[in-house]
Amino acid sequence: MKVAYLILIIIAICGCKTIEGSGVVGKERTYANQGEFESHLAEQYFSQDYETTKYQKFKGNILKDSLSEYNIVYFDSLRVILDIEDTVYRRVFTEGILSPKNLYYSQSMQICCYKLINLNENGTRRRFRFWVFEEGMGNPLEYYIELTNSEATGQIPLSEFLNKAEVTHISEPRVII
Repeated sequence: MKVAYLILIIIAICGCKTIEGSGVVGKERTYANQGEFESHLAEQYFSQDYETTKYQKFKGNILKDSLSEYNIVYFDSLRVILDIEDTVYRRVFTEGILSPKNLYYSQSMQICCYKLINLNENGTRRRFRFWVFEEGMGNPLEYYIELTNSEATGQIPLSEFLNKAEVTHISEPRVII
């Protein structure tokens, strides 16, 4: 895990430069850091047509291990380590809004790097990205999800937004190298 963070720090320090895929030959775009590049990829993803589906909340037992060094949550027999500092972001998992069983399935996973990407103009949808480290896999998988609350506005804080939010999109995972 520490090696992955070290690699990310090195990439962030070196910066990132890529060719824009707009069809214009030779047009370059420079990114200040890896985070800016990742945000650009997420914006591109959600600007394309994508399918929305209403995913059910987790219906089983959710047990929280608050005595552990990490924030470990058990979804029935599935162990999930939430390496997420923000307690509001953690609620997406601890309240079963997003079931880890809708992600790549193993008996144990670690979720980190959870970040708000953007919200739509009227505030009814909020989009996030996060990484999942699967047991036995060397590289993390990156997911984009969309949460929808039809009663929300752009001014409502995330803590209130989550009260009636449901998952309406989960991207196919992308391997982070």
